[in-house]
Amino acid sequence: MEEKIKVINEEINWFIEKYQIKNAIQNNFIHVLKKNSKDELNLKSKDVTIRLYSLSHHKTDLGLHSFQVYIFHKEVKIGYYALSYSIKGELIDDFFVVDYK
Repeated sequence: MEEKIKVINEEINWFIEKYQIKNAIQNNFIHVLKKNSKDELNLKSKDVTIRLYSLSHHKTDLGLHSFQVYIFHKEVKIGYYALSYSIKGELIDDFFVVDYK
């Protein structure tokens, strides 16, 4: 089982490197912030950041690779930003999810 997890992690890391997922998340996040108003994004302020070290991956029910990072406002986690890719590395969709608690 440990070997299978190692292989999966290697495959995910390969995907992240090959398709420059971290750069894509950063660039798309900035684009979304610039393109939309704070109200459209359900934000109290556009003074938000993402933390690329929080990058996580899961496979969706449709077989897409979903890469997600947390969104922070003043050091408080308020949501996440995610990009979904096909198995061929094509960007399918993005998700900007905010949940103030």
